[in-house]
Amino acid sequence: MASGKHAVRRLIARALYAAQGAPTLAGGFATAAFNVGAALGPWAGGAVIGAGFGYRAPVWVSAVLVGLAFAVAGVTGRARERAAGQGAPLRR
Repeated sequence: MASGKHAVRRLIARALYAAQGAPTLAGGFATAAFNVGAALGPWAGGAVIGAGFGYRAPVWVSAVLVGLAFAVAGVTGRARERAAGQGAPLRR
């Protein structure tokens, strides 16, 4: 779990760097997003077990949640590329 904590710290630091205009707000949103994820995963896993799908079902729930995270990252990256191509300032 220690490596996960280090990854979260690095990702929050990246969010702070990207939001130079409002780093406190960005840090708060980044921390809240990780907290929502930490609560949503176990809840969804327990819900599928409780629904009778068996003890392997949380693995599939995890795969779906990871897929959704990658989809959001992809959409966000493409939107950032479009904004950069249209002359809008690109913040990093």
